[in-house]
Amino acid sequence: MTISYSEILITPLNDENNYGITVDVTDYLKSGTIGNVSQTIDKGNYDIGLFTYADLNITLINFDGRFNDNTKSSSIFYYTRDRALVEVNYYDNDNNKYLIFSGIINDEATQQDLINDTVKLKVLSRDSIIRKTKVSGGLLKNGDSFLEAINIILGQPKIKNVMNYDSNNITVGYNNVIDNAEQFTDQNTRTVLDALLNASGSVFRVDKNNNMIVSPRVVTNKPALALYGGGNLLQQNNIIKMQKFNDGLQRTFNTFVINKITSQDQGYINRYGAEIKSYTFDFITQETTSQEIGAYLLNEFKDPKNEVEITVPTNTAKDSEILDPVTVSLKKNAIGWENKRVPIAGVAIAGFDYVPYNSGGTIFNSNKNWKITGIIQDTKKLETTLRLREV
Repeated sequence: MTISYSEILITPLNDENNYGITVDVTDYLKSGTIGNVSQTIDKGNYDIGLFTYADLNITLINFDGRFNDNTKSSSIFYYTRDRALVEVNYYDNDNNKYLIFSGIINDEATQQDLINDTVKLKVLSRDSIIRKTKVSGGLLKNGDSFLEAINIILGQPKIKNVMNYDSNNITVGYNNVIDNAEQFTDQNTRTVLDALLNASGSVFRVDKNNNMIVSPRVVTNKPALALYGGGNLLQQNNIIKMQKFNDGLQRTFNTFVINKITSQDQGYINRYGAEIKSYTFDFITQETTSQEIGAYLLNEFKDPKNEVEITVPTNTAKDSEILDPVTVSLKKNAIGWENKRVPIAGVAIAGFDYVPYNSGGTIFNSNKNWKITGIIQDTKKLETTLRLREV
């Protein structure tokens, strides 16, 4: 599949909470200035991720000043350039539309080249609006459950104006109550949400329909995406490359210390060595709650699980999202010997032709399930790399 054309849409703010008319700025895109788009729930090795933040740089031609900030009359940004919505779509030769990225402008990072008349916009994924809000005093109260508190936070108008909120999309792995809500007063919303997600064993993401989703790290109930590598008898191969296969030890923890209360698995410590993760949750004062949080997280992270990165055509993974299921089939390849033809039934000559040999040191069977923990979109090659973890 070849890229026919790309489309860049910007929707500026009319006022603090309301967006105006969407503007197609595709004709102003400087050639070759859209980079890769990455989203992942993995924060990094030896850490636990919670969000799927992503960002993108877009350079636009600004010869008539339409992409200046709101202080210039020529600008399309009537109220502010910050927090304007940006959508990047790609169309193939069959005019099929694929949403590659949806986000908001972070004007703090905008750069203008006054000689070449260009504006470089830093566009953050829509969930980055959470960084720009705070939890006011009285918003959360003692006795609110983790689930209730997350719903209250995500239901704030400034957040709901950027992403769709529905309480049916908010679930947590472990739920208990807040003992000391004053710890959250006037804190950045991201900081508060981080604490609640960690305590509840949950992750936050935004789906392709712009819905906010909070859930445990369990795989979604969608049909599994089937990926096939070499050796597939039906020639269903859709894998471009497979790399970074590992045993997942860098993301395992066999000891959790929650408010100085330890939960551990001695068997895993003896086998793999101590991998310790500590949290201090000032909003929790009950020791039993700390013990239960530690036990839940220990059960989630003590087992090493294989990981791999697989690159496929974007068309193959166009509907895939974080935590969706995947199956992978990779068989041994039958390869003919150099300068020797591969024998064919009814044609091969005994004592003359050579049976091909099998190549492939690692086999993946499709009866094993994986879940997507990261997605990287190559917007130039129209290829998608899926980071997978064994379920």
